[in-house]
Amino acid sequence: EMVKRVSGLPLNEYVKKNIYSPLGMDHTTYLPPSDWMDRIVPTEYSEQEEGFIRGRVHDGIAAGLAGISGNAGLFSTGEDMAIYAQMFLNKGTYKDIDIFKPETVELFTQRVYMLPDNSRCLGWDSPQGESSAGVYAGHNSFGHTGFTGTSMWIDPDNDIFVILLTNAVHPHRRYKYPNYFDWRQLVHSKVYEALDLTKENPECVWKERWEDPKIRNQYQEKTFWQKLFNR
Repeated sequence: EMVKRVSGLPLNEYVKKNIYSPLGMDHTTYLPPSDWMDRIVPTEYSEQEEGFIRGRVHDGIAAGLAGISGNAGLFSTGEDMAIYAQMFLNKGTYKDIDIFKPETVELFTQRVYMLPDNSRCLGWDSPQGESSAGVYAGHNSFGHTGFTGTSMWIDPDNDIFVILLTNAVHPHRRYKYPNYFDWRQLVHSKVYEALDLTKENPECVWKERWEDPKIRNQYQEKTFWQKLFNR
């Protein structure tokens, strides 16, 4: 509503015109068209609809807003999200296209210290405690997670980003707990280890499941990925 009042455009039209189209993010949209359905995985089984949710927002609040909301409802691809993440790593610019001013990116990604132990920024999270970002994410990292099993962490200190697109609520959200949250932290950390970026962030700690390095180190290369995808 705020975007519409200021710009005169609804949220979905504004972000397409001012962010996604200039960046060439042609596979990112709210309310995906029917010819995209073969590329969209179904999420959770809906008892009410007696079928899987597919091509429609999973979040109930966003669904109540006709699928266009600031909290959920956006469909995208790994490639498009990589463009978006790189734009933020570049402080608001991608291939000579200016989307945000550097000072705007800084404002977006500064931790809000009004509350004790708060890790939130303006629309982003920052690594703290048992963060999903893992234990190697730099102090200035920022990211966001999605309920269905998606996440994006951007790390200016190490000049990398990690995008994780899973389908954690399929066929039902009960399969998500507790393993997904444990595995997500380990996956992000393994990416850093693969790049030899192993300076631990003192603000972050391993989840209890991974405190013992012997347990963490069981999951290497092929064995790690086999266990990751084997429920």
